[in-house]
Amino acid sequence: MTNDPYLISLGTRVAAGLARLEPERRERHRRFILSRQQRDSGFKGREGDSDLYYTGFAVRGLAVLGGLTAEEAQQIGRFIGSFDWRALHVVDLISWLYSALVTQTFGGPDPFANEPADWPDLIAAKLESVRTPDGGYAKSAEGSLGSTYHSFLTVMTYELLGRQPPKPKKLGQFLFDRQRDDGGFVEIAPMKTSGTNPTVAAAVLL
Repeated sequence: MTNDPYLISLGTRVAAGLARLEPERRERHRRFILSRQQRDSGFKGREGDSDLYYTGFAVRGLAVLGGLTAEEAQQIGRFIGSFDWRALHVVDLISWLYSALVTQTFGGPDPFANEPADWPDLIAAKLESVRTPDGGYAKSAEGSLGSTYHSFLTVMTYELLGRQPPKPKKLGQFLFDRQRDDGGFVEIAPMKTSGTNPTVAAAVLL
């Protein structure tokens, strides 16, 4: 077992498996991912422009396929640095934080060089601002019901900070309350039919 954050541990396991492939095959996949990079060094989203969420997937892909060169890390790091994490929703915040940490590891810029020393506390406070009375986390402060998927993303962000969310038992009960008779989980309380994404998210957290 490892005490690494889930996303880091998962990346390590995937990278170990991909290392058994021929180097040329891994490099072919790397070139494909890099071919989707835009002029601003971000990566295309569904709308065609650079997108932080999809840049996060690109960074994960490059990392497990052998890592990033220092130049690639610098370029992508500059794109990541163009965002103010304070203005991001949780979905983009975890993409931002993960990508920032990974690119820094491979020689990219330090995203927190100009941040106050208590930046982990500030991010944690932002995460808690979307906590809901049912014990879960919503996408934004306007949400009144916790989301299984966004609760997963929030916990993953906490792990990258080296922390656990407050009141973990309440979060655990929130998740069990979203389980249905077929054994799966739903995204929000009113839903009756289990879904793949919330079930996977709940399984990881539980």
